[in-house]
Amino acid sequence: MFEPKSAIAMRSLLIVAGATLGCTADGTEPTVGPVDVMIVTSTYGIPPDPDGYRVNLGGRSAELETTDTVAFEVTGGDYIVELADLAANCSVQGTNPRTVTLHPETSPYLLTFAVACFGAERLQDQIVFLSDRLQRFSNHLFVMDSDGSNVARLSMDLAGVADVSPDGRRIATASCGGLTTTISLMNADGSGRAPIANIASPSCEPSWAPDGLKIVFTVGFPDRALWTIGIDGFDQTRLTDEPGFYSGPDWSPDGTKIAFARIVGAVGGIQIFAMAADGSNLTQLTSIANGSATRPVWSPDGTKIAFTSDRDGNLEVYVMNTDGTDLTNLTNHPSDDYAAVWSWDGTMIAFTTTRDGNEEIYLMNVDGTGLVNLTTNPADDCCPAWSP
Repeated sequence: MFEPKSAIAMRSLLIVAGATLGCTADGTEPTVGPVDVMIVTSTYGIPPDPDGYRVNLGGRSAELETTDTVAFEVTGGDYIVELADLAANCSVQGTNPRTVTLHPETSPYLLTFAVACFGAERLQDQIVFLSDRLQRFSNHLFVMDSDGSNVARLSMDLAGVADVSPDGRRIATASCGGLTTTISLMNADGSGRAPIANIASPSCEPSWAPDGLKIVFTVGFPDRALWTIGIDGFDQTRLTDEPGFYSGPDWSPDGTKIAFARIVGAVGGIQIFAMAADGSNLTQLTSIANGSATRPVWSPDGTKIAFTSDRDGNLEVYVMNTDGTDLTNLTNHPSDDYAAVWSWDGTMIAFTTTRDGNEEIYLMNVDGTGLVNLTTNPADDCCPAWSP
């Protein structure tokens, strides 16, 4: 899975059509031969339709909940297929109802409805994350409540690691794959996704400034630098000039500093640094022998930094003071734990773990106690970003 930051509806409703119907759409006798019909709907955006849909096919209908399956069988001919009973904020993207001509030789027949449900102005104490639960190794953005409930799909298209704006109204996303990368912003309900920069180099890991006016991100491969960009796409500024591999930038809550990870020399591993928001006053915070430290994230009160390290032989979530002292292993588990993020009030930490055989997102208290699996899905779920 891509390594890496109410509710949105993600429905993948599969309806396999099978019981003989009477007349076709024009009232004529249908042609002979059974036809299996597969109707797939995929819904994204928030708030979702709480009651699901109804599919009407040639005089028959069925009510659908999330991931429901209903079977029909039809004989050949022309049919009207309609997705009905949508909430007021939801609409089918494309033609609805639509007329289809079915022949036995086309069986099974696939018919797809895409539905968008928009309207929520902001995310509130929710977690945005990446998941390949729709298709293996293909990541989309999802959202869930901070207790793991109301999981729903946020992005219609493939997406990369994301971060939520300080006011919860917008989401920045960028992917690290490919030679050309687009940094995009979308509204909190999943609508209005639009690029603010197209960069002819791998770019990823966006992090919002506390004032919501800029984003810091990484650019380049194999050398990777830190840049900032205004949310209007202007004022692109390179912060780091020294060659190296920079990753995982995170803005301090007061906006004066940026923490990040960087390779140190030939044998120094990856260590965590901090610098002023303009790129000056570089300070190394960790010096872990025979190990690395990555993915720093500031606590909301600015007194602690959570990060990932393999100093104990595998990836663990640690916390330290902002001057690099008092390193504490919070997870202490033989599996890999990484990609931590603080809750908006600083009382909890969410992180990615492989302790269940796949990537799951867990929640814990800031002292490492009270572990809870939030995702419990056989797919890979990772890289949480917690909204205010």
